[in-house]
Amino acid sequence: ASTQYRMILVGSARLLVAEGRPEEALTQLLGAGEMLTAAGMDCPSAVPWQADAALAAGLAGAREQARDLATGALAAARRGGAPTAIARALRAAARAEGGARAIELHREALATLADLPPRLERTHALVDLGAALRRDRRRAEARELLRQGLRDAVDGGALALAETARVELAAAGARTTEPRTGLAALTPSERRGAEMAAAGMTNRAIAQ
Repeated sequence: ASTQYRMILVGSARLLVAEGRPEEALTQLLGAGEMLTAAGMDCPSAVPWQADAALAAGLAGAREQARDLATGALAAARRGGAPTAIARALRAAARAEGGARAIELHREALATLADLPPRLERTHALVDLGAALRRDRRRAEARELLRQGLRDAVDGGALALAETARVELAAAGARTTEPRTGLAALTPSERRGAEMAAAGMTNRAIAQ
């Protein structure tokens, strides 16, 4: 049960990041990481708190902290050997860098997942690489990756990530025509609330 609780902390921290609250997410992830480490259950392939913390730190503007966390996350992920954990740590490391080095790390993250089916981590890798290329003014290549990332995000119901891809595509000079009806019309918070209601949770429990 304690392991599940810590995994829930990591999952809820990801929701905080999606809602634009990286500082809160970072505090929660660091707390979860301390508990996992103390319990000897710090496995990046199962609970990648350190990579998530590095991503949150980068979004919060704490670049040095993000770099330190990403370095530790990548070393641990490589020891474990799980492609998804390695790719997430590489994305975290890229977020702590900039320019050509960030693009190199994002490319490595996407390549690490090349033999796996399209899933959320691969979609994140597509969008992150596309965004990094857009910032480097390589707009044609960026648009191709961002369009694929947007399609995969919409297909997978990753609404916040789909919105990020749309914003990046617009910045890269492209127009998007994906529909915003049904599930795609919901905000991330609305989608999560609907999922909890469908699972039978009470309104009070959902609000908490």
